[in-house]
Amino acid sequence: MPRDGSNIYTKPAGTTAVPNTTIESTPYNSTIDDLVVDANTARAIVAGGSGAGSAVTAADNFSTVSSAIASATTTNLATATGINVTISGTTTITGLGTVQAGARRNLLFGDALILTHNATSLILPTAANIATAAGDIFQMESLGSGNWRCVGYLLASGKSLITSLSDDDTPQLAAPLDSNAHALYWSKGADVVSDATLALGVDGNSFDITGTTTITSIDTWAVGGFALIHFDGILTLTHHATNLILQGGANITTAAGDSALIHEYATGDWRVYYFKADGTALVGASQFSASYSTSGQTIASNTELILNHGLVAAPKLFTLKLTCTTDDSGYLIGDVIVIPVGGGPNSKGCRVKITSTQILIRFGNATAVFDYVNDDTGTVAALNNARWTFGIDVWL
Repeated sequence: MPRDGSNIYTKPAGTTAVPNTTIESTPYNSTIDDLVVDANTARAIVAGGSGAGSAVTAADNFSTVSSAIASATTTNLATATGINVTISGTTTITGLGTVQAGARRNLLFGDALILTHNATSLILPTAANIATAAGDIFQMESLGSGNWRCVGYLLASGKSLITSLSDDDTPQLAAPLDSNAHALYWSKGADVVSDATLALGVDGNSFDITGTTTITSIDTWAVGGFALIHFDGILTLTHHATNLILQGGANITTAAGDSALIHEYATGDWRVYYFKADGTALVGASQFSASYSTSGQTIASNTELILNHGLVAAPKLFTLKLTCTTDDSGYLIGDVIVIPVGGGPNSKGCRVKITSTQILIRFGNATAVFDYVNDDTGTVAALNNARWTFGIDVWL
């Protein structure tokens, strides 16, 4: 046989030539026959061949399985004994060692670990770190000098590394979107604190807006995109003809529970479609953005009633009213009458002062603070303070 069990060629015994001696035919022919057999036998891999008589068998012979390699910061694939390598352990991998450029290794991960992306030495799909799972397979190609690129992967879950459109900043659809008969849902992001320039998060497309800082613009987020914002309290949205286009072309004072659908129609430029929590129209018969109302206040001569209205600015309009609690001057319990502001003769009536935070009512010092037309006789009558309560409605 020309080669032993390890495919090492050894010349036949008795074929070593001795100077000045006759070459015998039997050893000579034996050597030639041995070389002929070896030349016509599939050359072993250790001898630079493929060990196969066909291309398919040769490819199979080169698809060797390595002994497992334990994960390490640099998991040295130069020590692999085959091209198919099982990686064991959970140590984060940042490099794969130095192997000649063009060489490929198929890595089967036996455990969960982190492959750390590097734009030069460990180039991964999505240009981000990858958390492997047991059973994941990655094909890596050496670029030489210790640098590697992932040229293929198969996740054990059967999923892609990109699991949703939101992970791809340039998704392309070849046909109308088919949601498989299911609704497309809003994704709730972390709460956003109000600021002069509101900065939306990137962890969703629906956000609660906290705080009371006036918003004058919204930072660029995704041109062409829509977001849903929900207000947790009172603040002002400032209208701008380009940057922040509001319904009605005027500032909006929010209330807790109000929502808005916002559309970035150009970089940093937004249109706002506003919905009030109480269901009333934002723009309609009334152009007022907020209001405050109170009733049931005690009327006491020569006293001041102080009310905190809770609005973000001084109200623009107000109405005073009295509610009958005991029949008086032809009025019945529950009747409501509107009264004028200002003083009358004999220290009657009331004065009203309005600030950005308070409404201050000073009642006249007459025993009966208000005079009003008797509902039965039409004559002016003094209303009994104890039979009426005071109220005020204001609008911003």
